[in-house]
Amino acid sequence: MVPATFFSRVERYIPLLIILLAFIFYGNTLKNGYSLDDELNTHINPQVAGGIKAIPDILTSMYYQEEGNIGKLSFGYRPLTKITFAIEASLFGNNPKRLLKVSHFMNVLLYALTILILLSVLKKLFKAWHPAFPLMISLLFLAHPLHTEVVASLKNREEILSLMGGLGALYFLLRYTETNHWKYLVFSVLTFIAGYLSKSSILTFLIIYPLSLYFFTDIKHRKLLIVTAIFLVVLLASQILPRLWLPDQIRPTELVENPLFMDHSLSHRIGTGMVVLLHYLVQMILNPADMAFYYGFDMFPVVGITNVTAIMSLLIHIGLFCVAVWQWNKQKVISYAILFYLVTISMYSNIIVPVVGIAAERFLFIPSIGFCIALALGIMRISRTRKENWMRFKPDSLYASTLMILIMVIYAGITINRNADWQDLPTLYKADIPKLERSVKANTQYAGNILYTIFNGQPPKEPTREDVRTMLLHFNRALKVQPDYYDALNSKGSIYSTLLGEQDEAIRLFLLATKSKPKITAAWINLGYSYIEKGNYNKAIEAYERVLELDPKRMKAIFKLAEVYQKKGEISEAIALNERAMQMDTASELPYINIGNYFLLAHDTAMAVTWWQKAVEKQPLEQLSRNLSLHFQRIGNQEKAEYYRRKADEAKGVVIIHK
Repeated sequence: MVPATFFSRVERYIPLLIILLAFIFYGNTLKNGYSLDDELNTHINPQVAGGIKAIPDILTSMYYQEEGNIGKLSFGYRPLTKITFAIEASLFGNNPKRLLKVSHFMNVLLYALTILILLSVLKKLFKAWHPAFPLMISLLFLAHPLHTEVVASLKNREEILSLMGGLGALYFLLRYTETNHWKYLVFSVLTFIAGYLSKSSILTFLIIYPLSLYFFTDIKHRKLLIVTAIFLVVLLASQILPRLWLPDQIRPTELVENPLFMDHSLSHRIGTGMVVLLHYLVQMILNPADMAFYYGFDMFPVVGITNVTAIMSLLIHIGLFCVAVWQWNKQKVISYAILFYLVTISMYSNIIVPVVGIAAERFLFIPSIGFCIALALGIMRISRTRKENWMRFKPDSLYASTLMILIMVIYAGITINRNADWQDLPTLYKADIPKLERSVKANTQYAGNILYTIFNGQPPKEPTREDVRTMLLHFNRALKVQPDYYDALNSKGSIYSTLLGEQDEAIRLFLLATKSKPKITAAWINLGYSYIEKGNYNKAIEAYERVLELDPKRMKAIFKLAEVYQKKGEISEAIALNERAMQMDTASELPYINIGNYFLLAHDTAMAVTWWQKAVEKQPLEQLSRNLSLHFQRIGNQEKAEYYRRKADEAKGVVIIHK
């Protein structure tokens, strides 16, 4: 029994302390905007923007669904995180700025609640220790800078919810062992399912649960096996049942994400995986400030098991495992800390399965619990603190507290500084790109974001010489590492085609892109545009016909092909293509406008006006309606002039979006 001390008197205020510290460490994220991949989960996702009404749709759809120039993608099932953002959208309205602040606030609050759940679990695991020990672990976990990606990035709320589910399930399991009440086992299973529906990061807890019960409870072996079996059944059900209502998964893997997707050598898998594991250890212990938004190929070159770094990492990790086994009965805490880390990081080692991106700070979110247990124990050992002296103002406990606070202050500086990098995509890219010279995807994303802002920004950005220089520099860095990378070739071609007007170089790049991925339409469409600019209409026709072979419903290609035939003077072909578009999209006004333009060019104003009238009946078009009103006014038809004037007024401010 711990005596009534200063700690026991202030213990009731610890939840407030943890929440306060969470907002001190992450309060500057509240002014951040949207960042990397936030469109997957947050209110800028049209599905999530539907609010609570969209929950049935969220529950019956894939995590990521897209169909366009890149082909069709459909993968994952993580509905719970989307649901939290959908609820926010319903509760706080559709004001983007307000929703952003609410979402970032909720991320920090959920992080703080996760720390409180962690503290509750640790107090049960280490009930033989003074309560200050689990508090120290929890505070070190709260402060660790490698969690910035998870808290500062709205998309990664899924990691927070997944850990909450994993820890919550462990808490109920411990309550089950204490009380033997089956309701706690049911609560544990339901909490685990909630965590799994947030993200599969929770899966390694299936090993952590029996490990924790074995180390810190008196549970019988038979009951331990039953509990483990129940969770395995739950896992199988969670994997199988969603397939009954979800579409097939379409998720092609690429070299740029992880070369091990293409390289099936066991030696390379182990060697590269060990290099990544060493990177994690160094980053966790010695260099937590070294963070990046994306790694991928070629930040960790593929190496075999004979690589010096791989061998060194293998020896270190085997050594850690041996320490855990050696101390199994002597020092359960250090054994548990090491095994917790090794088990939970194994999922992201690339040895079991290759991981998208090869490495990421968010992958260390759960494993860092093991590290923080070991770090807290190390602080106690260094300061020679006795369990009973915690928070009783004994010299050894003061030394330990001082050391912990010093570490937290260092962590705070790194964390607060890193949060600012996540302000928005341009800020994040600019902050990290100097460290990612060999990352093909990071360089392509950085340059691509500038290009996207130029063409699609609100308002569109006028490109500067520096913009063009920066984009070409980083596309070239990507192509230096991976010369056939489709995205970099196609985007670099777009710079030469639309910004520099150098069509010969653009055509060369687009041809390389089509050779790299012949079945993706974007480069073929761009190639057709460059051929039009060069006046090579036959080649342009070949390019657009190739697009329509790949995607017969590609409206943009139909209209561009019609434009080429019109330029060649083959009006009947151009009209036939627009009539084809009419059949495919009965609501679109563009085919009618195009045909009207063809007749105007042929000096047949009457037929042009006829087709334009049909266009206005399809969609409200202010300028075209005003032109028709002026036309009928000129020819003395006041009735129709007034009709189209009213149409123009009705259409004012209406924006028509064509996909």
